[in-house]
Amino acid sequence: MNTSPTHRPGPADLKRRRTIFYIAASAFIVVALVLIVVLVIEIRARVRDEVETRLQNSAQTQQEGSTDGTLAQNGETSGDASANTSGETSAESSEQNSGESSAESSSESSSESSGEASAARLFATKTEQMSEDEIHKGILQLVNKQHEYLFLDDWLIYMADIETRWGYALNDYEIQMAEPAAYAMDAFLNDFCEETGSWDLYMMNGFRSAEEADWLFNRSAEQNGYEHALMYVMRAGFSEHHTGLASDFGLFSGVYFDAENDDRNNWIYEHAADYGFVLRYPEDKVDITEIGYESWHFRYVSVPVAVSMVQLDYCLEEWLAFIQDYSVDNPYQINAYGTNYAIYYTKGTSVEIPTDMDYTISGDNMEGFIVIVTLP
Repeated sequence: MNTSPTHRPGPADLKRRRTIFYIAASAFIVVALVLIVVLVIEIRARVRDEVETRLQNSAQTQQEGSTDGTLAQNGETSGDASANTSGETSAESSEQNSGESSAESSSESSSESSGEASAARLFATKTEQMSEDEIHKGILQLVNKQHEYLFLDDWLIYMADIETRWGYALNDYEIQMAEPAAYAMDAFLNDFCEETGSWDLYMMNGFRSAEEADWLFNRSAEQNGYEHALMYVMRAGFSEHHTGLASDFGLFSGVYFDAENDDRNNWIYEHAADYGFVLRYPEDKVDITEIGYESWHFRYVSVPVAVSMVQLDYCLEEWLAFIQDYSVDNPYQINAYGTNYAIYYTKGTSVEIPTDMDYTISGDNMEGFIVIVTLP
């Protein structure tokens, strides 16, 4: 019989065993956490792709179903609008020419400096020499199939850095917008959540690089056909998302954003202009924008311009053509929520700007500048 004493682990052995156990347990936890993170990222990517695919397919179905009626309606509207516009333009041109002649006569007969207000102007001005590059900067740039974005603005900020009340959600924390649009969007979506009690809304995107736009276009062309991609996904360089002024909205419920899926979403359409946003691609403007109806795509243009676009029932292409009939001597005037504004257009780089009033100036990405003056 073996009578040798049984070996019992001493304190050093127990300590060593505990250390080995803790190391093994820690390694297991780290591996588990890494696997969980990878799984979450994969799930989010799949959900985002599925939502975007549903958005495109649903929009295509809506567009195909309403094309005939929309075209017929647009044809009638076009005729009426042409007649009205031509009459209005004629009257406005007449008034403008009259004002300009009066200003020229006054200038010839007086020795006042150019910084003083002429009899025909609402405010004193001075001449500001802008650069050609600045025509392609600002909140009122037109970016569409005919007008390429040149990536000259330097104004992007992260939405995650300014999200104030945590009422709405971001698709990811890398979403960027142009600074003036970002703060307006934050207030817009937080107020929506508070006013409606809906927590289903989230921002799908904001700024989009040329590389991302190119990838999205090619993917859409492969999945839905080239013509569909041209109608709903802009080619690199011609996407409004490049400006950082536009965003698409999504719903966690998985359906595309519109009022039919949730009537609380009507608040977005009714109050967008309060914050300077407009529905960029309306259903009845497809023949002008050349982009399919997108109930989820909103663009920042400033409060006075958004209010004006809603009142006139214009898309951005129409409004930018409309404002070219108004000069510093005959500005377009509008009251937006108790504040009066004068808005005018200047072709070229020599721009008259106010000397004693607040104003903003933006290039149109075509040939000139729009000046928005806040009146007392």
